[in-house]
Amino acid sequence: MEAFANDIRAFQDWRPVQARSGDAWYRTRKFLRRYRVPVAAVLLLLMGLSLGLYEVNRERAVAQRRFQQVRQLANKVMALDNVIEPLLGSTKARQEIVAMSKEYLEGLGVEAHADPDLALEVGTAYTALARVQGVPNRQNLGEYAEAEESLIKAESFIDAVLTASPQNRSALLKSAEVNHDRMILADNAHRHEAVLDHARKAAARVDGVLALGSTSSYEMRRAALIFGNIALVHKNQHLYEDSVRYARRSIEVAGTVPTLQQFVGSALSVIADSLRYLGDLDGALKAIREARKAVERADFQNEPNRLSTTFSLLWREGMILGADGQISLEKPDEAIIVLQKAFDLIEDWVKKDADSASGRILFTQGGRELGNILVHHDPQRALAIFDHALLRLGEVKNNAKARRSEAQLLACSSYALRRLNRVNEAGQRIDTAFKLLRETKDYPAERINSDDETETVVRAWGAHLAETGQPQRAADVYEELLDGLMAWHPDPNNDLRHATSLSRIYEALSSLELRNGQTDHAQTMSALRLEIWRNWDHKLPRVSFVHRQLDAASRP
Repeated sequence: MEAFANDIRAFQDWRPVQARSGDAWYRTRKFLRRYRVPVAAVLLLLMGLSLGLYEVNRERAVAQRRFQQVRQLANKVMALDNVIEPLLGSTKARQEIVAMSKEYLEGLGVEAHADPDLALEVGTAYTALARVQGVPNRQNLGEYAEAEESLIKAESFIDAVLTASPQNRSALLKSAEVNHDRMILADNAHRHEAVLDHARKAAARVDGVLALGSTSSYEMRRAALIFGNIALVHKNQHLYEDSVRYARRSIEVAGTVPTLQQFVGSALSVIADSLRYLGDLDGALKAIREARKAVERADFQNEPNRLSTTFSLLWREGMILGADGQISLEKPDEAIIVLQKAFDLIEDWVKKDADSASGRILFTQGGRELGNILVHHDPQRALAIFDHALLRLGEVKNNAKARRSEAQLLACSSYALRRLNRVNEAGQRIDTAFKLLRETKDYPAERINSDDETETVVRAWGAHLAETGQPQRAADVYEELLDGLMAWHPDPNNDLRHATSLSRIYEALSSLELRNGQTDHAQTMSALRLEIWRNWDHKLPRVSFVHRQLDAASRP
């Protein structure tokens, strides 16, 4: 090989200007004959490299084409869901789209972290996927855990874009939407701290978009929606002043734009609910009726959106008029009319879509409140309402929210069954309710929120024992409930909802302890109840609801 190398150098040093062309060809042939094996090896190596490079480039081109095809197909598949979502009865088709979308997105994800534009695309697609799977404020399949997983993936892609470009308005808005959807899922699952964390982040992201100026109509629409739902979760967290503040931000963004009037209506509806809990029932009724006017002139993007918004307004008006055992104007006859309209509305909806989970979940609210009022006036009709709502909820499979709601409705129906002298069946339904809460891991519970399903079920069990001649066992159940409520750290002196819930427990315990011969304890419970309403009469001296509670608590 050393000789071969020397000859190569000699060959390279050869100058054609110093020899005839014949001599050059002669020397070349002589060189090739002498070293034909090494030269052949070099030529083969060069040919192999050339072919290899060609194949690599060809495969790269094919891979890029395939990647672009997958990218385009993923976007088209998700766009297809936007087309069919407005169609009632489309849930089954949307399930197929979800399956395809997940496969495409997983294929794109590996490449996306190195490409900001693609990362934003993939994050957007995962957000759309989550909404189909189970974000409760839209038509969905009721797959809440899967939706949360998709939103976490979406956030990781979008946050990477914002890290590189903090003022990317598309990424800011998409981050707001992701946190908005995670906020709603957390609220649905009673994860209260997570609710406010996501709400704050969503609001900050929307403010970031608005601060950039030149807001598009699409951005205004999303901002109005997000602020409106942030107001809603603050109301659910008993933060009523904050709720009103965010609702007014939604109205401010929506303004008088005809296509945004549905958000004005929804925000006014949340304000009405917050005013109710603040004791301003007349203001609440005025606000909810203004909300209905706004919605009547609104342009909705699709029919399910119109139905869910209209249901919410009717339901809230019914609650303001006469919610049973809650803060209301105590006009049950008017409330029954409005709540029946809401109930019939969702029944028409679900008849047209056999697979929609979101419509069926609304039967919890509609059936519960309508049935609770009817129990006192027409228990047979109340039982029919509860049973119909239970039937619809049973059509939602593998869904913890639906199971909790079933437990609540079963417990509520026990009151109607006892009034119809079906006592054993009433007890069986409460047993089934506890079984469902154990399956969802909501019971036993050290802390019990006065607004959740566990409170309803435990209280129904106490009432059942009290009405079936077991006052001591009933008192023990109410004591357990009171301990759970107090562990939640209620604020009955500053929160009218907490005051109403605790007053109801004190009233029941006072009556039971008198029956049990525990006069001192009975008097203690009565005194605590009276103290609550004296405090509120001082805070809200002109509120008729408070006056009625104070009068009832003052009676011997």
